[in-house]
Amino acid sequence: MNILKGKLPTESIWRVAVILEPRDGVTLDWQFGLALARANRGALLAVVLVRETSAETLAHAEQTLASVKAICTSEDRYESIIVEMIKPDQTIRELIAAARIDMLVTDPNIPAWASLQNLPCTVAALRFGSDQEEVIQRNGIRRILIPTSGGPHTVAALQYLAALPDTIEIDVMYVVRADQGAHEEALAYSRLENVLELADATERVNSKVIQANSPIEGIVKAATGDYDLVVIGATQESSLDRALFGDIVSAVVRESKVPVMVVRRPKNATKDVLSRLDFAIRRVIPSLPRENRRDVYVKLRENAAPDFDYTVLITLSAAIAALGLLLNSPAVVIGAMLVAPLMSPIVATGMALVVGDARFLRFAFGSAVRGALIAIIVGVLVGLLPGDSMTAEVLARTQPSLIDLGVALFSGLAGAFALTYWEAAGALPGVAIAAALVPPLASVGISFAEGDWRRGLGALLLFATNYITIALAAAFVFGVFGFRPNPTAKTNRRVRLNSGRIAILAFFIVGLILTPTTISLYREQTRQEIIGSALRTYFGTDESGFTSVSGIASNYPTASGEPYIATVTIVSERPFSELNLVPLQTVIEQQLRDHGRLNAPFQLRIIHHDLYTVAPSGLNEP
Repeated sequence: MNILKGKLPTESIWRVAVILEPRDGVTLDWQFGLALARANRGALLAVVLVRETSAETLAHAEQTLASVKAICTSEDRYESIIVEMIKPDQTIRELIAAARIDMLVTDPNIPAWASLQNLPCTVAALRFGSDQEEVIQRNGIRRILIPTSGGPHTVAALQYLAALPDTIEIDVMYVVRADQGAHEEALAYSRLENVLELADATERVNSKVIQANSPIEGIVKAATGDYDLVVIGATQESSLDRALFGDIVSAVVRESKVPVMVVRRPKNATKDVLSRLDFAIRRVIPSLPRENRRDVYVKLRENAAPDFDYTVLITLSAAIAALGLLLNSPAVVIGAMLVAPLMSPIVATGMALVVGDARFLRFAFGSAVRGALIAIIVGVLVGLLPGDSMTAEVLARTQPSLIDLGVALFSGLAGAFALTYWEAAGALPGVAIAAALVPPLASVGISFAEGDWRRGLGALLLFATNYITIALAAAFVFGVFGFRPNPTAKTNRRVRLNSGRIAILAFFIVGLILTPTTISLYREQTRQEIIGSALRTYFGTDESGFTSVSGIASNYPTASGEPYIATVTIVSERPFSELNLVPLQTVIEQQLRDHGRLNAPFQLRIIHHDLYTVAPSGLNEP
């Protein structure tokens, strides 16, 4: 790309580019591009394409730039460049990428119109006659007609047009065939309402349904009214020229004498697939009204604030959780989950991700980190109390697995849904219990107090798994219900993209870390099933009065040469300490090796409980 005059803009802001010919001057597409830039608080870039670099051509190009700049005000963000058009396709693509253009407005009749195919930005191609241009330049655009059947290109156009001043009336129209009944007309209004919801334009745009023998006839008939512009979404995403020069556009321009603008969304292979998926989901699941989304956003931001109430609740819940872990009491631990306020900043992180609010993201993340540090410190203090702190409840939270990731995923979905729809808010206590955010942090503190850093880091991994997964799940739910950055908020969209990538990467990293742990837990579960089955078979064939196996504890060796010790608690009617358990150990060891679950020395320890006593009646170790 050879820039003959001017320089490319560097400011990261939503930008409209208008392609001009050297002899154009102030055209209708320039005025419309300026109106869009003003309405959406963006910047405007005037691009004059020249095929030759003669002095005369450059003089005409500079005159064109001077004339279009003359109608700009001091508040307009305006820039201009003159570009040599050697290869139209390549030149325009390089220009869009280098100037970071979001929308391209142009007249498709200029020689470079073929270069508008498959561009990675929104394209608005404006067709009009010279007589139409003079009238609109004199009177301005007062009324816009948007015929649609609910396609994604129309939604994209509405998102930008809805920001135009209220002095410009915008009507969205659906054409119903004359031979169809009243039910089809009701369906048409429903479709138009869905389009306006998708574009967040329900308060700004009017809906109308007309009857005609064909869509072309209906659009032409409606356009003959007092409209200054007809906006049509491209009908073929891969063929913009068919929409530009198709029957509808030609008929409207020819018969109704109204300028027509065809709009097509950005064309990008990856983004196009995601955009199609997003559009399909949004058509099935209705978005929340704008007022409701605003209320949810404000409520989440208030609840995520690390204020005095938040600090007190996180301290108390951490203390309750830590003491419950020491007492080995699931009921007390559950009570701590209900008190903990950590779910709010984590779900708020998901909200900040989906709307691309960098300040809110730092706020929510900082609040969650502050709460986590408080909980760990409380856990350390409780862990310093006398006695053995590494109870079964603590140990249960030091080996997270992919199952924990799944629990966090569905907890995040349920929590975000309950916070979005206040009618489902009664589910929040259950979500708090399922998510289990504070007990892992208390386990981190207790493990650190005991000097067991490995188990402490395991519990911290469980919390990180919950945090990342719940935030991502919440972001998905909020995205489905219509939370997203404004199309013109370029900075927010970039924050959303970058933070989303980081969050997804962190999710997969956590999943990879948890995979070996999950496999190890599965193998240990299999080993315990083999041991339990062998015990039942062995004691069920003698006269020891065997009743049940009440527990199997084991510790698989981490170093070479260490034995695999299985400690089994059994209950029987009579003592059986006189029994020789060496054959039993041999049988179990052989079964474990046959199933590929043992590659270390094996020891079996049995703790016996008399059925009619509470205390153990003996310990038999082979």
